[in-house]
Amino acid sequence: MRIALPTKMLGLGAMVAAALMAFLLSVQTARADDFQAWVERFWPTAKGAGITRQTYDLAFKGMTPDPKVVEAANFQPEYVKPIGEYIDRVVSDKRVETGKIKLVENKELLDAIEKRYGVDRHIIVAIWGVE
Repeated sequence: MRIALPTKMLGLGAMVAAALMAFLLSVQTARADDFQAWVERFWPTAKGAGITRQTYDLAFKGMTPDPKVVEAANFQPEYVKPIGEYIDRVVSDKRVETGKIKLVENKELLDAIEKRYGVDRHIIVAIWGVE
């Protein structure tokens, strides 16, 4: 079973989302200058994934960091609580039952994702259930 998606398989939206998460997890301040410097440093990664400069520039055009989001990213419970405490908080019988329903409701979509990316449907629905 493969869990990580190869960067070359990510679409532009997923690439930008991954880039923003990397940025949010690595910064302590939300100054625009810091963000623009990070955007430039991340360009080689995007280029290596097959993203053109034109597409990259378009994706980040007018984008600025939101200090509230950066602050919230610094206090994600999965990073500040012991793993047992975190799992006890996020896993419930209701979430498990909802996950089982979502597996059935989204069978065709999950079939396609598994076929294309090799990511097990249960992993996808578990992450979806937490998010």
